Amino acid sequence: MKRNFIFLLLLISGCSTIKNLPPDVQNVRVKLNYACREVDTFENKFIFAFIPDTAVVDIWFTKQEQQNILSKADSIYFFSLPDSLPKEQDGIIYRPYCYPAYLRIITEDRDNTVFFFRGTTNDYQDQHNSIIELANLILEIAFNKKAYKDYGKKNNYFYFDYFDDL
Repeated sequence: MKRNFIFLLLLISGCSTIKNLPPDVQNVRVKLNYACREVDTFENKFIFAFIPDTAVVDIWFTKQEQQNILSKADSIYFFSLPDSLPKEQDGIIYRPYCYPAYLRIITEDRDNTVFFFRGTTNDYQDQHNSIIELANLILEIAFNKKAYKDYGKKNNYFYFDYFDDL
């Protein structure tokens, strides 16, 4: 009897250890403020929208997700982009006004931050389109995380499509 009790305790404590596995090491750190959303793997948080009472969930990226982000960043030469892309000069004001947006990516040996607006001048259009693709990839990964989906299941009034207002 005593032996079974000890075995049961060991089994229960072993299961809780498995349940609380730490996330993958964040070798690729990301801070993205874009389209009124924030993904921050420095602080492990994901804010769905910059509005009062918006929930924040814990977020981190798997090694594969980090590699996908880094591959995309390398393919668009993110680490050689200027620190700011100029704003388009049409005078349009977007509401909610969540710009300038910015994306910062840090690896062990590289670090770059780029500020950008909803639109840019013709000279920077290719870089702007590339950074938007990278930002959308990061948001897509974040919105597909279990923590975000679980939040939506617990709060059935909650629905948020990340492409609704991009």
